[in-house]
Amino acid sequence: MQETTNKASLAGQVALITGAGRGIGAAIAARIADLGAAVVLCGRTRGPLNSTASAISKAGGRVEALECDVIDLHSVERAA
Repeated sequence: MQETTNKASLAGQVALITGAGRGIGAAIAARIADLGAAVVLCGRTRGPLNSTASAISKAGGRVEALECDVIDLHSVERAA
C-alpha cells in the first residue's frame, strides 16, 4: 500500500470516526485530519473525545466531538 503524504489529499471531505476518544480511533482521527478532512469524533465518553478533539484542533484540524454509542440506536439517532 502506498502511503499518502499530500496534506490536502482529503481536503473537502468529512470523516466520521467511531471509538475516536482513545487508542487506534484517536490515532486514525488525527491522521485523517492531518490529511485535510474535517473529522467528527464519536465515542461513549465525552472526556477522551474532548482531549482528542483539542489535540486535533491545536494541530490545525477541523473537528467536532459527539457522544454516541453505536450499539444504541437512539444514541445514533441523536447524533445524526
